[in-house]
Amino acid sequence: MAEKLNRFVEYLFFVAFISLAFSCANIVSPTGGPKDLTPPKVKTTVPPNYSAGFSGNKIRITFNEYVQLEDQVNQIVVSPPVSEEVEFNISGKSIIIDLPVTLRDSITYSVNFGTSIKDLNEGNPLSNYEFVFSKGNVVDSLSIQGRVYDALLRDAQKGVLVMLYAAGDDSLPIKSQPLYLAKTNAEGNFVIGNIKKQKYKIFALRDMNSDRLFNQPTEAIAFADSMITPQYISKKADTTKIKADSSAQAKDSILPVEPVRNTILYLFAQKDTSQKLLKARSDEYRKCKFIFKNPVRDLQIIVTNRQLPENWRVDEYSTSKDTLVCWLKDPDLDTLKMIFKDKGIVFDTAEIALKPKPSDQQTVKKPSGKGLPGDDWKKNNVSSNVSGAGQLPYYMPVRLRLTNPIEKTDFPKIRLEEKVDSIYKEIIPDAITEDSCSKRLFYISYKWVPEKLYRLLVLPGAFTDIYGLENDSLVANFSANSPENYGRLLFSLKANEPDYKYIVQLLKEDKSFIEQGQAQTNGQMVFENLFPANYRIRVIKDENNNGLWDEGDYFQKRQPEAVFYFPQVISIRANWDTEYEFVL
Repeated sequence: MAEKLNRFVEYLFFVAFISLAFSCANIVSPTGGPKDLTPPKVKTTVPPNYSAGFSGNKIRITFNEYVQLEDQVNQIVVSPPVSEEVEFNISGKSIIIDLPVTLRDSITYSVNFGTSIKDLNEGNPLSNYEFVFSKGNVVDSLSIQGRVYDALLRDAQKGVLVMLYAAGDDSLPIKSQPLYLAKTNAEGNFVIGNIKKQKYKIFALRDMNSDRLFNQPTEAIAFADSMITPQYISKKADTTKIKADSSAQAKDSILPVEPVRNTILYLFAQKDTSQKLLKARSDEYRKCKFIFKNPVRDLQIIVTNRQLPENWRVDEYSTSKDTLVCWLKDPDLDTLKMIFKDKGIVFDTAEIALKPKPSDQQTVKKPSGKGLPGDDWKKNNVSSNVSGAGQLPYYMPVRLRLTNPIEKTDFPKIRLEEKVDSIYKEIIPDAITEDSCSKRLFYISYKWVPEKLYRLLVLPGAFTDIYGLENDSLVANFSANSPENYGRLLFSLKANEPDYKYIVQLLKEDKSFIEQGQAQTNGQMVFENLFPANYRIRVIKDENNNGLWDEGDYFQKRQPEAVFYFPQVISIRANWDTEYEFVL
């Protein structure tokens, strides 16, 4: 009996122990270990990397794991370029390169894989692996390296071809294939390695049609002012390189050590100055629109199918003067045949069918796709920048915009009022002025008092357009904000070349343009009424004193105008003066 009791007690202790153990355990799924972040490694190559005297047409590169090739067209660069296609195939853990039979003798070839080689499972890239071989007895060992930037933004440029030519002829990038080439990486860096000792013309190209020729107007380019001489640049030990017999593999000559030279290139779009009419259309009754390839300077439109008076239209140009909207004074024209001249030179012709007058029941579809009542053409609507919610900036005038160009004004029918106590009382604006570029824009100026309440009334007949239509009425209540909502930037520039003019541009943090002014010698520029935010400053060396940044011109051997960015992001606070000095 005692023995049975002892066994029963032991059983209870065992059950209690097991229960306690399981109550303390957390059930979790296995993690599988840390994620593999290691790129593939080269184990062997046949022939050995950097081999001389190579006579075969097939190269095998074997890795420590299964690999894949991605984006071969954009990533893999063969230099010098070959006339026939080089084929890349995967076989197990190896990449097989099939070479064309047209390779030249006594030339060192390099195959740069960029980031195309990745392991099969995780996609970890092996960056900038390069295989080099020579059909001659020597592997050339000189290099040219540098970086490509955007000429204006100064951002590093990725994926740009940098090409070398053996002569200085300016037409070579247009009509001939380069002798050597490389492609910039994400940091804008390039290295053209394993090249012969001689002087080279260097030219960078954002190749839009993959033909390695500068033959598209949209292709951005960069060039150096003089021929470039390569140099020996020591490379880190190549752990993938297999030792070969000295009779089969060339060795670098012992060259004196010299400072590494970096060739800096500034990419820009070569300006195409030829003029062309890109689009001519009439989407609305009494209006037509013209879009030009470049800004027009002194445009003439000669109508050839009708005898029209000299002032047959009212023009409104875009800010850049590459778009023109015309309001036709004779609204019943049906077709226009035109010759276009700029600065007295004919550059294009056009024929357009004009939009007919809609009937009162017809729904008119505007270019935006929105339908409007058929009688909308009978109205001359007026709107303003104080019609909606929000406050008017204290330093800005009220802007009135009309549908059509204005022929006659009656400003006494514009009434501006200020609320005193609970009553609106009329006040006299400082001025009412017409915009210098548009006959549809007018400005009402006044010294607004912050937080005061104002009311604007525009009565019918204040504006009469070129078709004799009077404006509709407008009533707008508004207030103005305070100068304390804004900050100021006081910026000084000190240049080492005071004889040049400099443009100081205020930019948003993303480098988009806000405003500019000419730098004052030993004085301050003041940027007023800045909303609290982060800003940048760009300084342009205005070599031709035209108040603009000028891109380069390859055919005139003119580099883009120099650009300097103030190194700090400028933070503007409300009701605060921020002061900086920039020494170039």
